[in-house]
Amino acid sequence: MILGCDEEVASARQYLDPSKAEAIVQWASSNIFTDDEKSCLRFTEEFIIDVSSIPDASAVAVREHLGEEGFVTFVNALLVVEQRIRLLLVWSKLVGNTDT
Repeated sequence: MILGCDEEVASARQYLDPSKAEAIVQWASSNIFTDDEKSCLRFTEEFIIDVSSIPDASAVAVREHLGEEGFVTFVNALLVVEQRIRLLLVWSKLVGNTDT
């Protein structure tokens, strides 16, 4: 579940390796994810919890994997996805099922 948004999980599953989709809730201890993927997942989790408290080491690990431009693109994409999910959650509370 991504921020409690089942619709987003259902939408994302079509793009994910099924075994990774099942293991995502235990990404930190799973051997199915590469170190590079884990660094991106760690950063994503920290971003969602508190963007102002992301440790420098987490950002450096992602930047080493993606490069400077890739890192900026990754962070921008995270912001868009996070805001979309949060808006979807608010919208669903206000008007009910969103069917998106």
